Amino acid sequence: MICDGRTHEEVRAQHLAQIEEHGWSHQMVEGDITGPPFAYTLGLTRQEGHPEVVVSGLPPDVACGVLHAVVEHVQAGHRLTAGTEVDLGHAVVWRVVRVRHPQRLVVAQEIYATPGHAGLVPALQVVWPDDVGRWPWEVPWREARRVQEVFGTPRWRTWRRRPLGTACVASGHDAAGGPA
Repeated sequence: MICDGRTHEEVRAQHLAQIEEHGWSHQMVEGDITGPPFAYTLGLTRQEGHPEVVVSGLPPDVACGVLHAVVEHVQAGHRLTAGTEVDLGHAVVWRVVRVRHPQRLVVAQEIYATPGHAGLVPALQVVWPDDVGRWPWEVPWREARRVQEVFGTPRWRTWRRRPLGTACVASGHDAAGGPA
């Protein structure tokens, strides 16, 4: 039994039904002594041709809200790309990192990975800054109590700080995803 007393098969069936109805679902992974909680999408790869998306270190309701904003962004025709920033309508701009080991997204791999064909389902992570705009790979990062695991290597050398609502320097697109 997993996830509120349901079997693995019941959880998988629920995800597949949600993907069929809404185009996506999400999986929460509880934090423990080995790392903080994280959540990720299910269905973006097959429904939208887009990598799945991970967010780490946030309470479940906040993480789900972030993933919902990501899905709306993708379903509107935008694409996230590693090494860029994205404004999802929250109080912060998020940075996008390629997930180095997407096999950690166990349910996504079980549902969509095709051994011998497409291989592992790819994933990106949206990373949030601390309250003064520093990122987890910058010292000192002020969110020591709400640790955020970064699932890949950030391309921080190519990023320049920018005020909200201005052009994305790293991607050449404005906050709405259009050409800058």
